[in-house]
Amino acid sequence: MLLVVFLLWIAFGAVVGMFASSRGRDFASWLGIGLLISPIVAIVILAVIPEGTGHVPVAQPPLLDSATASDLLERVEKLFDRGALTPFDVQRIKILAARELPAPPPKPPANITPEQFTRPCPRCGGLIHPQATTCMHCWAKLAKQAA
Repeated sequence: MLLVVFLLWIAFGAVVGMFASSRGRDFASWLGIGLLISPIVAIVILAVIPEGTGHVPVAQPPLLDSATASDLLERVEKLFDRGALTPFDVQRIKILAARELPAPPPKPPANITPEQFTRPCPRCGGLIHPQATTCMHCWAKLAKQAA
């Protein structure tokens, strides 16, 4: 007799879990609640509370688009100081960061004028490469310049 009551208790706990699942709640959690307290009380509680959304919100990681390489490496050092990373992890992250993070934009060379790297077309006057054989502006055939 006691075994039948025990099996019915587990069966009604599973019914509570299925009812919770149909209302957007977690099956396993409500199965446990149904087994701990009376399954009838658990069903009453489920009927009273509003329906769930069916998913648990997950914390979003911070956006790294605006972070610079030095900001990211500072975060890695803080994680290492707190014991969340090993020295091997820190070294590996630094290597990956050097590969994956965009390099800073190159600094423009000082005192460079367009005339140093171009020449005017004799026909239209547009600036072209010094060794060009055809003008990209007027399509005139040109003689090569001596280097």
